[in-house]
Amino acid sequence: SVYCGGCGNNETCSNNVCQSTCEEEYEARCLNNKFYYYDSCGNIGDPIYDCPDNSHCPNGSTTTSCYCDSGYHPEGNDCVEDDNDPVITSVTPSTAYLNYITTFTVNGTDLPSTLSFWIAYCSDVTKISSSSTVVKFSCRPSWGKTGTQNGDIRNKPSTEAGSVILKNFSITVNTSNQCQDGNGRYCKDGTQGELYTCNNGNYTLYQTCNNGCRIMPSGQNDVCN
Repeated sequence: SVYCGGCGNNETCSNNVCQSTCEEEYEARCLNNKFYYYDSCGNIGDPIYDCPDNSHCPNGSTTTSCYCDSGYHPEGNDCVEDDNDPVITSVTPSTAYLNYITTFTVNGTDLPSTLSFWIAYCSDVTKISSSSTVVKFSCRPSWGKTGTQNGDIRNKPSTEAGSVILKNFSITVNTSNQCQDGNGRYCKDGTQGELYTCNNGNYTLYQTCNNGCRIMPSGQNDVCN
């Protein structure tokens, strides 16, 4: 007679030994970004392989496929970081005033930290702030040049190899017979000058800035430091 003393679930008695009825290496499943063999009863077995860096597989998936994480794409057997081209959506403002520093805002996506800004006859170009979506520059329309002035935005300065124009644009430079951004107070000679009150294009000295003048965002009065 055959006697096993009582076999458990998914076991059968054969030759006085309880033997599993579960089929080994029945399928592969993902667990924590690694694929393992599972038997037909759902018991985990030996590991098969790990998903490569910057990729994942959904827990329980049986497709034996790993998927690149967001911001990465497949290249051979690896997931490599996306190299998105920068896109510029706008450059504001479109007007400036002769001899007065103007702050220009460049909006876009995937903007590089090396972004370069140029407007004809606009001197003292300075980068104020930079992020992947917004970069701010300032410059001063000079040399008595008014009217339409062309400009461009490049991925890097024009003197460097690989410099590419990302956007062409133009501004209108007006004579300084009106306030730069409406009535208010302005650093008339940039950050080193004095603070003036402008009223309908007429400038009067408001305060001497012994420690320099601070140019504030559009719509706010400039102030002395």
